[in-house]
Amino acid sequence: MAGGGFTFDWTPMATTGLAGLLLAWLREKTGSVLLPVLLHNYGNAVFMLI
Repeated sequence: MAGGGFTFDWTPMATTGLAGLLLAWLREKTGSVLLPVLLHNYGNAVFMLI
């Protein structure tokens, strides 16, 4: 909140939205959740180390 109102930052919404679309597309193409789960965990590890 800034000045008593809510603000919207599009950057986190865009990055997580694009990542979600990529992972959903990967799930649809492979038919398995294994690769999307591994990719998601890899992304989490990278951002934890940065």
